[in-house]
Amino acid sequence: MSTNSLLFYAFGIYRYQLKNTKYKEGKVYFHIEHDRASLRYPICDSSRIIKLGYQTKTFKTVPIGLKPVFIVLKHQRVFCSDCQNIRYVKLDFADSQKSYTRKFEQPAVELLKHSTIQDVAGILKTGWDLIKRIDKESLKKYDKPKLKDVKRIAIDEISIGKGHKHLTLKEDLRQMWFQPSKADAEYFIMSWIAKAEQSGIQMLKRFAKTIRKHFRSILNHYDYLISTNIIEGLNNKIKTLHKQSYVFRDVEFFKLKIKVIHRAKYQLCG
Repeated sequence: MSTNSLLFYAFGIYRYQLKNTKYKEGKVYFHIEHDRASLRYPICDSSRIIKLGYQTKTFKTVPIGLKPVFIVLKHQRVFCSDCQNIRYVKLDFADSQKSYTRKFEQPAVELLKHSTIQDVAGILKTGWDLIKRIDKESLKKYDKPKLKDVKRIAIDEISIGKGHKHLTLKEDLRQMWFQPSKADAEYFIMSWIAKAEQSGIQMLKRFAKTIRKHFRSILNHYDYLISTNIIEGLNNKIKTLHKQSYVFRDVEFFKLKIKVIHRAKYQLCG
């Protein structure tokens, strides 16, 4: 296999020339340069360009065995004779603003579906902070979920006003979910409300007032058999995530992790 074939098949790099390979402190460095014939101005795609120096950039890529690997590139700056502008040429194997290649990002994202950040960092021979940045960037596609096809939503708890006080339907009311029909459930809940209102217990009377206000919505359970078991499980996962993280310093990252927590099949934080 030629050196250029190695660049392509191992690291997804083509239209570049491998100049030399260096080994330093257990790490492998591939030094590459742009193929002159493939240089184009990034805006108009013109080949009528003049080289105007370069900037040396180092990108982390997938390891070879247990050895970390880096791509060292002379990132070419060019002048376009057609549009009279100056820019650095576009890279196809990496984002020039990042410190890693796309080939490195792919296995990192895939491994994060099955392992913790710390574990993935160990496998790919890199730091926890880099894997965390990759994880956060990949999760941003879930930041604004598409809800156009959502038909029904189950809610675990009912808010009863300002201050986010919550109450969960418990104890005797739980029997409402096991009535043979919607009509039987309505009779049961109205009977329960009547008893609560006559109890003389202010807290229970307020609770009954709230149930009376929402009982039509509650009875929708018999039209749409949606269980909150999954939601309660996800809420427990969120609590576990929060405990294991010892409070997230990056609030945006915490919100993104919550949005994909239903995919978690491993220790949630690492």
